[in-house]
Amino acid sequence: MLKMVIGNVSITAKLLDTPTATALYAAAPFTSSAQTWGEEVYFSTPVHVALELDAKATVQAGELAFWAEGNIIIISFGLTLI
Repeated sequence: MLKMVIGNVSITAKLLDTPTATALYAAAPFTSSAQTWGEEVYFSTPVHVALELDAKATVQAGELAFWAEGNIIIISFGLTLI
């Protein structure tokens, strides 16, 4: 589990058993500033990992994802177009 506190909101996320999740857990705790893009909130992390071979290309509303190219955690609330 990874606990994130954003302002007065606390989110506990169940991490998958992946190298990226292991790296995030090992780096915690860390501090970052939340930003928004479309219908997502994201924040940078100190984690630098390669894209996993079975990584998903899309994120559903309510899911958390790690964008390896930007070293950020994404919290999706809906569709975000690039």
